[in-house]
Order: sequence, then C-alpha cells, then structure tokens
Amino acid sequence: MVLLLLAAACDPPAEQPDATPSPSTPSAGASQAQPEGATLRWAVREPAGIVPSVAVDSTALLVVDTLFDSLTDVTADGTIRPSAAVDWESFERGRRWRFTLRAGARYHDGTPVRAEDFITAWTMTVDQGRTGAHLQDVVGYRALRAGRADRLVGLRAPDERTLEVRLHRPNMELPAILAHPSLGPVPRSALDNAGTFTDHPIGNGPYLMAEPWAYGQFIRVTRFDSWRNGLRARSRERVREIVFRTVDADAGYVGFQQGRIDVTPVPAGALEQARRTYGEAIDGRGPGVVDAREPSLYFLGVRVDRQPWDDPEVRRALSRAIDRAALVASDSDRQLDPARGLVPLSLPGAGRTSCDTCLYLPSLAESAFAAAGVTDITLTFDEGGGHEQIAQQIRRDLAEVGVRVELRSLPFEEYLTALEEGELGLYRFGWHAQYASAGAMLEPLLRSGAPREAGDGANYGGYSSEEVDELIDEARTTVSADDRIGLWAEVERIALRDQAVIPLFTYRQRTAISERIENLTLTPWGTATPEQARVVADPNIES
Repeated sequence: MVLLLLAAACDPPAEQPDATPSPSTPSAGASQAQPEGATLRWAVREPAGIVPSVAVDSTALLVVDTLFDSLTDVTADGTIRPSAAVDWESFERGRRWRFTLRAGARYHDGTPVRAEDFITAWTMTVDQGRTGAHLQDVVGYRALRAGRADRLVGLRAPDERTLEVRLHRPNMELPAILAHPSLGPVPRSALDNAGTFTDHPIGNGPYLMAEPWAYGQFIRVTRFDSWRNGLRARSRERVREIVFRTVDADAGYVGFQQGRIDVTPVPAGALEQARRTYGEAIDGRGPGVVDAREPSLYFLGVRVDRQPWDDPEVRRALSRAIDRAALVASDSDRQLDPARGLVPLSLPGAGRTSCDTCLYLPSLAESAFAAAGVTDITLTFDEGGGHEQIAQQIRRDLAEVGVRVELRSLPFEEYLTALEEGELGLYRFGWHAQYASAGAMLEPLLRSGAPREAGDGANYGGYSSEEVDELIDEARTTVSADDRIGLWAEVERIALRDQAVIPLFTYRQRTAISERIENLTLTPWGTATPEQARVVADPNIES
C-alpha cells in the first residue's frame, strides 16, 4: 500500500497567478438523463487494462476515458477544456498550479470526488503503473520511481476541491498533459479492493461498469445519470450503454457490414470499399469512415557523436536519399503519410516549418555521400511490426545513391537496451505525442541529455543544442499559447537544419461509424465522445 503524506508548505497569501485566462465553467445539465436509449456496439482489441494507471494502448485509452474524468479534457482540434476541474491558475510562470474541482461530482458508487483522490491515483501511477512519465515534472517524481520515497511531495490537497501541484521545472502546458485518460482519480475503495477494481473499476466519468470485464469477450458500460461534467444530451436517443466487443479488425468489419457492430477499425485492404459504401465522416465525426491523422512520427535516429553521422551533411544526405512517397506507397492500405517535418499535422500549430530535406533529391544525396566517402552503413531495427519492410525500402533507396546498407534486427528488449547504451549508430524509432502540443513531440526527441536524464524522452542519438534547450525552456514558461506555438516552430526549424533526426512518415486512423450513430467524434488522442452521440435508428439486434 502506498503511503500518502501531504506537503506542509502553503502559498504566501499575496501571490498572484500567471496572466493566463481561466477557462470558463461549462453549463452542467441539472436534470437526470432519460433512461431510454440504445446500445452502441464497438469492436476493439483486448486492452492491457481498464484502470488509469495502465491506459497505454488504444483500447485502454478509449475505455478508461469513458469511465474516468481527468482534471482537463482535450477536443479533437487540441483545445483544452474543463473536466473534473472547472478552473485552474498557475504561479511562478508555470512552476506551481492550483486546480479547483467540480462541485458535487461523484464516483459511480456515490462517494464524492476529492482532490486527495488525484494524489492517490497519481502516486499509484508513478509508483506502480505504466504511465507515470506524464508526471515526470512533479516534484518527487524521480525519488518515487527510484523507491527512495513513498509519495509525490509536489502534490497537496488543502481541501476537498483544491489540488496544488509543484513542478521542479516550469511547464505552462501542464493542463494539456493532465487531460490524459491515465491521470483520472481513483476512490478510496480502490485501495481496499485492488483486485475487484482491476476488473470492475469505479470511476467518475460519463459511463460506469455494468458488470465485471469479461476477458477476451467484451466490456459493457452503461450511462452514469449522475455525471456532472458539461453539457448533457437530453434526447431519448442518447447512447444508453456501450458494449466494447473484443474481436480482430476483420471480424469487426464483417460484423459492421452485417449491422451487428456500430464502430470498427477498417482492416487492411478495405478502406476504399468502406468509403464507397459508407461515405466519409467529416472532421472525425460519424457516421461514415473516419480517416484522420494521428500524432505519431516514425523516424530514423542517428548518433550525432559518431562517424559518419557527426557530419550534418551526411545526415541531410540520408534524408534526401529516401523516397518517402515510395515508402508510403509500399503500405498496402495507405495508412501512412510522408513526413513534412518533425511535428505531425494533427498537433496544434503544426506545418509552420518547411522540411527541405524531406524532399527526395537523390542526386544531391549521392554527391554528399561521395564527398564524405560514405559507402557502407548499418541500419538496426527491432524485430516485427513491419520494420523490416521499411528497412528494405530504405536499403533500395540508398543503393541508388551508391551506399550499401547492412540490415540488423534485434529482439525488442535487446534493441531498447542497445539504444539506451548508445550502441546504435543508425536506428529506427517512433514517437507518439501524449498531449496536444508540438512540445509533446519535440522536447522528448531533442532536449539535451540521455533520455533518463532528460526525463524519459527519446533522444537516443545524443543530439545537443544549447539554442534548442533555451527555446524549450522559454516555451515552457510562455503564457500565451500562440507564442508557445511560435517557439516550438523555431525549435523544429533548428532541429531540421541540424538534421537531428530523419522524419519518415506519420500514421492515420481508419474507423467506420454506422449510420445509426450521429455526433460521435473520434479524437487524435485515442478518445471519443459517446456521451454526446445519439442513436437515430435501432435495428433491435441483440448486442
């Protein structure tokens, strides 16, 4: 059991918050939702778990988000809005924060949601869970992770509706980070009934568990009529329950075609047929086929302190030698887009920086390689995941410019160890932005220092730039969101100039939503809005 203690320090009464506008509290529907409604049937893969601390895979994120409300929420366009917290303010340019929780909010078992519950949940997540890195800036994070402490000393709950957070370095983007589904609260009962909580969690979100998780079969959740968070639909057609059915993509799509499934991933090879038959969703909102960008980047990393990659011209040559259009075309279902920079276009403010070296210019690449005397290189990747197919295409591209590529694959754990030890000169890697900011992509890849030293990032290539580090620090303390976007764009420009990494492609999500479902939005962050959806036609097929 994790022992929780509260920090003793209090804020001086004369302090003033940073000059950032406080979000307005959305109107909360006062009446109970009607009991009528219909079932939304959703085809998913088996999740790693359905409690916040293990919400890392796509299904876990989706289910946990329906069961739990984090302090904030993020819309499909990256806007941060109130959720369990209705207001927040920052002090010391983002080093300290105060969040005010929603009045009257309760868990599914009727107990009130308290600020201390977030301290409990976050401490458990850092100490035991798989998503603790979201809290790496909180004072006490490293000590708790290393087993030198039993609490996050940077968290304090002076009363039931106030949560105070101290960071060891400023971050004005904390509200965006805290929207992650893995950072929801847990009630006291979770501590006393850990085994039950894993299969039948009690949350504070718009839906509650109707029965324990049926492993390998389904997860059934039903509408929580006492949910107090934002506008609530009063329509009789509002979704009454959701059944997340565990099936593979092919089986889910067949069920969708037969009218037995309402939402399903579109399997490889079926995208064009699905578009012709069901149409395209608009702005990620069903019905129709959602074909949307994800905030993920697949790239090549290089050890910039090792020959020949210590030469920026060689790094640029590598980037120009790769035919990204051919690389994307080799994906049979075209679920990839050629990278246009380091920041995926699904992130706010993306696309402001031009990546000249992302253009396929083999003649320039060949000249640069020849001038540097580069004729042989080794590309290392982890086994599985389709990485060998990508590596083979890169080898063909490099052969066209006179460079022989030796391919080397390793089991993932061995591969990750080699990365952490700095043993790989040229390697493949991917990064998924965990919150709605270009900084969620750029800081982990570019901040100086080994990943563990820099805060669980992915700078395995040893890139170091004092100018980039200063801009990152400035962005973290900048109140204006627009100004932060400009600073992140400058960080990206410098990193592309230096060719710190070689961006290859970004990913897309393809999901079909039935014509019986209206106003269901899928976000790039792996969440959705079933609480806002309505069922316009129910074929009365048993769910």
